[in-house]
This record gives sequence, C-alpha cells and structure tokens, in this order.
Amino acid sequence: MERSVVNFIISIVLLASVVGSKATTRVYLTENATAYWTNYYTKRIHWDLEKAGVACASIDADKPFEWRNKYNWTAFCGLSGPSYPSSCGLCLKVTNPTNEASVVVRIVDQCGSESMELDEPAFSEIDDGSGKTKGHLTVNYRFVDCDPPPPPPPAGPGPELKDICGKCLKVTKRRTKDEEIVRIVDSCGSDALELDLTTAFTPIDSDGKGYAAGHLVVDYQVVDCDDDDDVDSQLRLYSQ
Repeated sequence: MERSVVNFIISIVLLASVVGSKATTRVYLTENATAYWTNYYTKRIHWDLEKAGVACASIDADKPFEWRNKYNWTAFCGLSGPSYPSSCGLCLKVTNPTNEASVVVRIVDQCGSESMELDEPAFSEIDDGSGKTKGHLTVNYRFVDCDPPPPPPPAGPGPELKDICGKCLKVTKRRTKDEEIVRIVDSCGSDALELDLTTAFTPIDSDGKGYAAGHLVVDYQVVDCDDDDDVDSQLRLYSQ
C-alpha cells in the first residue's frame, strides 16, 4: 500500500493535575491524522501478541487474555502523544469526522510513518465507505483511559413529570432521531426513564448501540395520547 499522503496535524496538549497526588496527566487531542488499515488476524491467533509479531509483544505479551482482547489493536506513530515503547498498552479513541463514528483501540505496535494502522475490524467500524477505496481515513484521535469508570445514569425527567401517570411522552433518540410515543405507567428510583425493551427501547435503538451500552441518550416531551389504543409502549418514570 502506497503511503505518500501527509496530512496537516493540529495538536492540543492539556495538563491536568491529579487531585491528591503530584502526578500530572497529559491529554493529547489531535485532528486530521492519517489512519491506514492492516490485519492482525487477532481471532485466528487468539489475540497472541507474539504470534502477531507486534513491537509491543516484548512488553505486553504476558498480559491476560481479557486485557489483550478487550479492544481492537492498532499500530501508532502519531505526531502527538507518547512514542514506542511508552505507548504500548495505551488506548486511543479514534473518530472519523465525516460520519462521527468512533472506536477505541489499544496500541500494540509501531509503524513506519507519522500515522496509525488500525486493525481491519476497527477501521471498518468507522469507515464512511471511502477508506478502503483510498487505503486510509482522515481521523481525529485522543488518548483515553482503557478502563474508564461507568458512566453516570442519564438525566431524567424534571419534577413536573412526577405525577402524570397515564399520560404520554414522545421519546427521541438524540443521535439518530428515532422516536417512539410511550405511556407512563410506573415510577422507579433514579433520575432517568426506563423504557419497555420490546415496545419502546428496541424500536428507537436502531443501531443497537444503546442495548450494548445499557442506556440511550434521549430527548422527550409530553404529548397528547389521544386515547390511541396504538400507544402500548410502556415507560417507567424515575422519581426525583
């Protein structure tokens, strides 16, 4: 694969002190980087770094299987951020700005140019259809925690919705704009909505990512039910 394309890199380095310690964390945000694709055949080799012949095998080959297969792999030689061998085992969130698709990958290798080489499954996950044709994508990336804390529960309805059992809400998934009208039938114990899986959650989770994450980010508004028998999607309303 010819690799003659050089993209302009914009790098922003932020310094953040860690509370209660003297450590300092560097967060690298880089735009317009070049991402090529390669194939490590991870499933075929059971995520074995030594069989893959990657540069970080001498450092991370003895990591447990759960660590090695948690994320797809990448080679990394970016202009911003740690370089080999300090980069081994670190994680990147790589975003294609064309379609806003993102993927988190683990650095296991180095490469021969100022770029990254995503394993094919990761590349395909963010490809807008042009990447395989051109042989590369223009992406943004930043270093992220490989083991982040669980996200906070999504924000729930305000106090004005506490006592409206039997009324209806139009719930819209913010990213895809899929929507469903639901009827409030119950209350629960945290600041969120709980949609019936079959009749409400799944119909607006068109890409399946909400089911994988365990929640959706939605907008909602009170609407007239019109006593429509078709409104059979149930909603559990969390108390404030």
